[in-house]
Amino acid sequence: MRACQRALLYDADFVALPVDPVNAPPQDLLKAKVLLNVVAGAVVYDGMAAR
Repeated sequence: MRACQRALLYDADFVALPVDPVNAPPQDLLKAKVLLNVVAGAVVYDGMAAR
């Protein structure tokens, strides 16, 4: 089994931000509010739902 195929077997853990964390200035990251947080494939925080 190839690595990319194995990765499909794992649940997702990620955070969605309104800024690009790689290219945004540090001050923008400090002010950014989390839009979505997914742990073990389940949404544990949905900042978009409150809008």
